[in-house]
Order: sequence, then C-alpha cells, then structure tokens
Amino acid sequence: MSAKILQEILSRHLGNTEISSEAIRAFQTRMAEFTRLCSAVSKSEAVIAQKAKEIEELSKKQENCGESIEKQQKSQWELERKLEHLSSCKTQAEGLKHILAENDRIREEISAIDLAMETMTFLSSSIRDSFGLYLNKTASDLIAGITGGIYTSMSVDENLNVFLNTKTKLVPLEQVSSGTMDQVYLALRLAAATLIQEGAERMPFIFDDSFVLYDDDRLRTALRWLVNTYSDQVIIFTCHQREAQMLTANLIPYHLVEI
Repeated sequence: MSAKILQEILSRHLGNTEISSEAIRAFQTRMAEFTRLCSAVSKSEAVIAQKAKEIEELSKKQENCGESIEKQQKSQWELERKLEHLSSCKTQAEGLKHILAENDRIREEISAIDLAMETMTFLSSSIRDSFGLYLNKTASDLIAGITGGIYTSMSVDENLNVFLNTKTKLVPLEQVSSGTMDQVYLALRLAAATLIQEGAERMPFIFDDSFVLYDDDRLRTALRWLVNTYSDQVIIFTCHQREAQMLTANLIPYHLVEI
C-alpha cells in the first residue's frame, strides 16, 4: 500500500491530523510484519490442518493395523490349535498304524490256524473213516470169538453208537446185558490195541478187573479166546480167585503174583 493512499485513509478516519512520513513508514513496517505474520499463521494453520489430516489417517491406519493384528493373532491361535490337533492325529495315526500292523499279523495267524484246523479236520475225518473201517472189521472178528458165536459182528458209527449183528437182526448196545456190554468193550479195546500196535513193538495186554460182570461161561470163553488168539503177554489184575481157578481148571498156564 502506497503512502498517499494510507494518508488518505488515515485522514478520512482521523480527520486532518498531520501524520509524519516517519510514522507512516513505521506503520507500513508494522503492517508488513502483521501481514507476514498473518500469512505465516495461515500457512501454519494449513500445515496444522494437513498434519491433523495425516494424524487422522494414521489413526485410521493404526486402527486398521490393530484389527489386522488381532485377526493375525486369532489366525495364529487357530493355527496353533490345528497344529496341536494334527500332532494328536499323528500320534493316533501312529498308534492305529501299529494296531493295523498287529491286526494284519493276527489275521495272518488266524488264517494259518484256520488252514491248519481245516487240514487237521480233513485228516481227522480221513483217519477216523479209515480207522473206523479197520476197527469195525477187527472188532467184528473179535466179538464172534469172545461171545462164542452169539454175535457174528459189530459196528461203530461216527457218533460212537455201537450195534451188534445177530443172524436175524441188528441190536443196539444198550439193549444187551451188562455182561455182553463188557464183552463188546473188551472187543473194542483189543481191536484198537491191535491196530495201534500193528507193525510196532507189541506191548502186553493189561486187564484191571475187566471180567467182574462176566458169568462163568463168558469168563471161560473169554480166557480161552485170549489164550488161543494172542501169543503176547497178558496181565490180569483182579481181587478175586475166579480167574486163577478158571485158568487152572482149563489147564491154561499162568503165573500168579499175590500182592
């Protein structure tokens, strides 16, 4: 602003008061300083506004960062839980792997046992069938001699049911007398012993009160049959004198040992 214009403004407001040039210059200097300060203040306010805006943006970023950090922490916690679960699953998987391996081993053993049982069952059935045929034939040959020809043959089925054959009918074992039963059991034992010892070193036949239920005729027939059929040693244990007396009466040699 020029000095002339300033002089006119002051005269208008202050009247015709004489203002020196020096005062006007001083006033101009102060106004220039004031204008500079106003400009500086305006700039400062603009800077402050810009900084405030930046601070607000930073605050928002900080808030967003806080939320992001919270999300990351939550994700990390969930990941740690999943890692723990995976570790537990791994441990369980190792245990299951061991169990599966053990199951495979047991399954193989069961398969081997099943195969062995099938084989043994087949062999047992084959042996039983073949042995049963030989046993029936041998026992039938023996029963005729033991009973003095009353029964010509006998048979044992797969359920161990015993039947006696006469010239006219087939008689179940439970329908004969106890003495005849003893004769049948004697025939079966002798037949089994004969088959078992066939081709091997023969053992003596041992009877322990096997003739208790025999009457005199059955006992005489059985003793004669034993002497005529078997050349091997026969040992008879008994608490009676009847067997010794029968052997003596029939001139059958024997050795008596009293205990």
